[in-house]
Amino acid sequence: MLLATIERSLKQIYQIDCLKHEVFVPTKDRAKLYAHFPTRASPHFYTGIALSEFFDRMLGTFQQSSLRIEINATEQALRDSLLCSYQLRQWLPQKLSDGLPEELQVGTTFTSWLGPIAVQHQVDRVDSTCVRFLLSQGIDGFHEWHWGEGWIQSRLEGISLLPLNLGQTFSLLRLRQFLATPHSESN
Repeated sequence: MLLATIERSLKQIYQIDCLKHEVFVPTKDRAKLYAHFPTRASPHFYTGIALSEFFDRMLGTFQQSSLRIEINATEQALRDSLLCSYQLRQWLPQKLSDGLPEELQVGTTFTSWLGPIAVQHQVDRVDSTCVRFLLSQGIDGFHEWHWGEGWIQSRLEGISLLPLNLGQTFSLLRLRQFLATPHSESN
């Protein structure tokens, strides 16, 4: 049902015919297709690509990653570094939107940018050892953090064109470095 709806939308909006899971692009739209699929596009009368490849390239791929590291920090320091907006801004590699409350709470919504790509975060769950963000725009999924005395775990699942595991690893390393410095405990 969903595939049929997507195919109808492609036909109406982009004038693309989806037959037997192939996407056929009219002559006037081939230049756009060549930019996205240089190895599959051909200068012949029609250009066909698998529908799944089309959506992987246009919408992103499903990715999931769970990383857990040992970290020399107390449970409270880990909690503060994830929930206190002042500290979050210091170690998180992305630029965060203005107007964040001092401490993130369920329902708080903010945007982060990694270059031109915006990701909207909505705090879905907060407790003494966990926070979960629902993600949309540049990443459609969720990011969940769990922590305890001397360890932290990051679980990320979503659909995106971005390499999520690489960004997740970089964020964990930045957090570890931030907590190793003396200024991380002060507001």
